[in-house]
Amino acid sequence: MLYKLIPRFLRFSLVGGSALLIDFLILFLLVEYDISDPFSAKLFSLIITIFYTWYLNRKFTFKNTYNNKIFQVFVYYLFMALGMLINYGMFFFVMLTFQQLNYSYLFASAAGSATAMVINFLNMNFIIFKKN
Repeated sequence: MLYKLIPRFLRFSLVGGSALLIDFLILFLLVEYDISDPFSAKLFSLIITIFYTWYLNRKFTFKNTYNNKIFQVFVYYLFMALGMLINYGMFFFVMLTFQQLNYSYLFASAAGSATAMVINFLNMNFIIFKKN
């Protein structure tokens, strides 16, 4: 079983890494151009990146062929809500703790994403995209 998890986790990490770059770009643009505050910008970026990761994890990481995509994306968002709460909670904590640093919102975003990563992988591997 471990021999199957390692390649999946590496693909999951690639998807997550690319999502983190998108997250950073959205945050940077919204905050630096005074479109939004960091906390609202983070919520917006999470909504976008969760859909992005659902699609790539479905196709690339887990090679899932479940036909009811609408139901699956709904379930994905429900399970990712836990990861999102962990991600946003860590983001909030780091923002408050290190607010004096330049670009603290980017550091806080990375900390939140790293914290939620393992929980999200386990949810996807064993529940959302499990092979029947």
